[in-house]
Amino acid sequence: MIYSIVPPEVIFAENIALKYPEEVVYLGKRVLVQPMDDRTCQIIQLLSSSPSDFLLPAFSPGNIITLHT
Repeated sequence: MIYSIVPPEVIFAENIALKYPEEVVYLGKRVLVQPMDDRTCQIIQLLSSSPSDFLLPAFSPGNIITLHT
């Protein structure tokens, strides 16, 4: 019996490519994102020391963004 907060699909998955969060610059601000595919990411956290940056809806956690490489 395995007691874990990790879902069984992840524990017993075979050949799964895990994508780890990355720090990127988006619209001039540093954000922590979870890659979804090659160019699309989901914002996890805004990395800023300016309180006014957190009021901008473009940087809300959960937003899906497209990165240009």
